[in-house]
Amino acid sequence: MLERIIDIINFLASHNHAFRGHRESLKTGDGIKNSGNFIDLFKLISKFDPTLREHMKRISDKQLSHHYLSHDIQNELIILMSKTVANDIIRKVKEAKYYSFLLDCTRDCSRVEQMSVILRFCDTSTGTIVEHFMGFLAVTQTTGEYLANAILEHLEKYDLNIQDCRGQGYDNGANMVGVNSGVKTRILNINPRAFFTPCGCHSWNLLLVDAANSSMAAKTFFWFHSKNVFAIFKFKQALGFYKRQIKTYYKTFIRHKMGK
Repeated sequence: MLERIIDIINFLASHNHAFRGHRESLKTGDGIKNSGNFIDLFKLISKFDPTLREHMKRISDKQLSHHYLSHDIQNELIILMSKTVANDIIRKVKEAKYYSFLLDCTRDCSRVEQMSVILRFCDTSTGTIVEHFMGFLAVTQTTGEYLANAILEHLEKYDLNIQDCRGQGYDNGANMVGVNSGVKTRILNINPRAFFTPCGCHSWNLLLVDAANSSMAAKTFFWFHSKNVFAIFKFKQALGFYKRQIKTYYKTFIRHKMGK
């Protein structure tokens, strides 16, 4: 029975589905429409699986005080499964010995700054380069010193030697690539072999911003979009007018550039 519960949890987690809904009920019947993905999937499988069907019957008859279907059990099994996956990844990293790490920070909907950590290494069993997401680190500061200490502690948690690091990659923010106190500099001071590679997308973004700033037409175009596009999309009538104006603008702009 426990194996079936683990398989259900693995299915929902691997497909990035929510486990619970607004209501959770183990009762069956026409009046119970939605009890969350986990409970409903358990009920569905119990129709065809005699083991789960018997388990559901004993729950309905109140013969079980511990049925292993509560949200606490779900969370505990998810944590145990995540630790197993992380340990398997770390095992492969240690077999390869050398690795690189990628970092990026962003705020979630609750305004908590989270730093994502990705390990990049060569899988010795296949000879291919792989990348594995190792989780989010909630950070309270975004200074170079704080972030560098956070990643060093995270690597130490998995018993990974920073001297075996051969690469580091993140965006071009001053706190990340600053020559005096950025994360890149602090890591290089510890391990000069941790070669730094900037984020290609962020580098292109900075390049395009500088290129756009050199053209008055481009600056006007992007200024108009940034100031008005979100407000215009709120109104259906204004949206049609906006689309027509953009088409007219592009036609005029292209004719001007082609000298016609």
